[in-house]
Amino acid sequence: CRVNARFFDLVTDTTANVVEDLRNTPQGPQVFSPEVDYVLVNLMKGVVQRGTARYASTLGRPTAGKTGTSANFKDAWFNGFTTDLLCSVWVGRDDSLPIGDKVTGGGTSVPIWLDFMQKAHPRTKIRDFPVPPGVSFARVEPWSGDPAGPSPEAVWMPFVRGTLPQKFLSGPPVRSFDDLVPAPGVPRAPAKCNTLSCL
Repeated sequence: CRVNARFFDLVTDTTANVVEDLRNTPQGPQVFSPEVDYVLVNLMKGVVQRGTARYASTLGRPTAGKTGTSANFKDAWFNGFTTDLLCSVWVGRDDSLPIGDKVTGGGTSVPIWLDFMQKAHPRTKIRDFPVPPGVSFARVEPWSGDPAGPSPEAVWMPFVRGTLPQKFLSGPPVRSFDDLVPAPGVPRAPAKCNTLSCL
């Protein structure tokens, strides 16, 4: 949903009279479908699981985010979130001078983000981002995006239903279930016993 940015939720005076209360402001219109949103969040989870924000995974909760570093190392940032809390950290200078040599969002901003989240995150039940009904998954090789079989490197990639790339749909034609799973062998009848040694 589109959110109007604001700097406060509630303002009271010195005698606790409410001056302005924005806590129950209605949400704006939905911009992305829940399915597209989930695919985007999953990509951002990959930044934490396998990318430049791996250190954020030590929070111990499903986390998604994006690091950033500007040209000439003038800015470094990390925007990260769980199902309960979002935090953005920017490191830079007001005069746009470089903040250091090879200073990155993953190396500078993620540790600050993690320190804040470890202290500020509500002690809610650990839960992953919910999967909307219009999403299907395919096993992929994470670096190429190609279809993958069972392997420790493969990941389950979400797709909005109906958008699975053709390369995931092609393969040898399947005429019957036996093409996918071989039928078990027919058990042999036990041999007839004609002597005392086989009894």
